[in-house]
Amino acid sequence: MTNLTDKFTLFEEQSAAQHTEVVSFLSNIANALSTLNSRLVWDNGEDTFTQAQLAYLALLQLQEIKNSNDSIVTYLGDLTTTIADMAEDVSDIHSRLNEIRDNTLATAVALGIPSGDATTTALGRLSTIEGYLHAINLATGIPSGDATTTMLGRLATIENQTRCGCGPLPPTSPPCDNPYISDGVYFVPSIFIGGDVNVAAFPDPPPSGVTFGTEFGIGVDDTELQTATDWEGWQVYVESDAPNFQIGTLETARYPTGQWLELHGDNNLAFSVGSMYSITVYLCPPTTLPSECAFYSSSVVATPWGNTTLAVDWTDSPFTSTATGPTGTFGAPIFCTSPVGSWWVMTEDSDVFMNRSGGDSHFDVEGLTPSVWRQITSPTPYLHFYSNTAPFTIEMCPTEPE
Repeated sequence: MTNLTDKFTLFEEQSAAQHTEVVSFLSNIANALSTLNSRLVWDNGEDTFTQAQLAYLALLQLQEIKNSNDSIVTYLGDLTTTIADMAEDVSDIHSRLNEIRDNTLATAVALGIPSGDATTTALGRLSTIEGYLHAINLATGIPSGDATTTMLGRLATIENQTRCGCGPLPPTSPPCDNPYISDGVYFVPSIFIGGDVNVAAFPDPPPSGVTFGTEFGIGVDDTELQTATDWEGWQVYVESDAPNFQIGTLETARYPTGQWLELHGDNNLAFSVGSMYSITVYLCPPTTLPSECAFYSSSVVATPWGNTTLAVDWTDSPFTSTATGPTGTFGAPIFCTSPVGSWWVMTEDSDVFMNRSGGDSHFDVEGLTPSVWRQITSPTPYLHFYSNTAPFTIEMCPTEPE
């Protein structure tokens, strides 16, 4: 269909033109009749017409009238045809509008408009699905996730509880064969330490060189560990749904959960999290580390993303290691988990990087300057060396080289 405005404009222009022509023809007829009338009367002595002349003149005028009438009839016929076409177009438009109205009403009914809550409508069914999804989210622990009444919360509880009498499962790839694992939790109210906390309790007896302390001054306290020497070389892993933990109930420092961390100093230890969180602590004693410098070369290692990288493979080294880090599992144990936080490293190659955490934080990644010794700072839970350009070799020493 063409635009109705254009059609009506064309019709108006055509009607105006035909009206002008009709008026012109009628004016011509009027002039002819006036001339005929003047010829039929006496005109103060002018020549008069004979009867035959008058008849001929009348015939001529009648012929003019007939020609004018024929033109009017033709224009009126064209006008009738145009009006009939317009009527047909208007009828077609009316029919299309009725179809649009019917389709719109049918769509509204299908979508649930205006009722919206009918279970047979699209909106009604979507509303029902939304309710089901909300119920599933609540059941699986989304967004709360850590609530003990949700699926995820209960799975986390099961993970942290003893199974078949064998105790909690240790974290992946611990740096020692038999970690010392906490087996209980004590709630300590804020009246004692300024805030409600859950403190990890440990089984008796503690490892060699470690004894229980008296954190609250009431007999032997299995939540406090004290060492006969210091904690250098020890590593701790705190499993908790809390994001961080305290290493002493009166300390303000916080440490991230879910990763192996090196211990230092000789202060007594008491591991705690907020009172709404669970806590399980794993402790590994110092491992025997090399006493001399050694060289380690890179290998081509498959990454979790389907490509390869150049990294040091610790398989044949004296250090404990794992292939699984915070970013996924690699094709070789490229993550050193031994406590080498005070060691020194140097490379002669360019574009070699050291990552102390195994993650993506730029705070834990640094480029090594060729031929310059660099001391490795703690903590080093997933220490690894890599390059994106070419093979390389590093030298590691337990003390600063001379």
